[in-house]
Amino acid sequence: MTPTGALYHHARTRPKTVAFIRDKEIWTYERLATEVDRLARGLIEHGVRNGDRVALHMANLPELVVAYHACFRVGAIAAPLNIRFKTAELGPLLQRLRPALYIGQADLYSQVASIDSKTAESYEHWDLDGDQITTLFCPMVHASGLFTMFACIRFGVPFVLHERFDPGAIFDAIERHHCTWVIGLPFMFAALLHQQRARA
Repeated sequence: MTPTGALYHHARTRPKTVAFIRDKEIWTYERLATEVDRLARGLIEHGVRNGDRVALHMANLPELVVAYHACFRVGAIAAPLNIRFKTAELGPLLQRLRPALYIGQADLYSQVASIDSKTAESYEHWDLDGDQITTLFCPMVHASGLFTMFACIRFGVPFVLHERFDPGAIFDAIERHHCTWVIGLPFMFAALLHQQRARA
């Protein structure tokens, strides 16, 4: 099943179930699918076609989850850009990428605004099921965050979405939402353990 197929399956069979949580905002599968459809229509209206590349330049936000799925919905290639890159690094990337469309956060646009306008033109089941809840803080512009998001949608596991790695906020979310599954990098787990010891 494709990532988009999994999303629409859940939207049909359990529309009111939590797909993910962002701060105190609940996103159900129904809401997520509705927003994906809306953005997919917008992509088509802007001339995006099957096989076109769409540059995605944003942090771990609900809009990024929507944008990935909308690209897949219309057959476009989602091309995430690292939000830490500056103009000097983004320029050569966009020259090679040659995206049909750029979608990004307003506060990141200054990094690409000066770039020449011509330039700017398989899941593994990790024992996840719908009875669990995870927290997603790895950047979705990297494999760890992206594949975690897709795995959660695929297997119907709700997730708590974090814009960035903040051990205190993540630890609070784990406690508040009773998260049962966490993926991260070694330094992240070390920071979370330090946070736990500080609260003991």
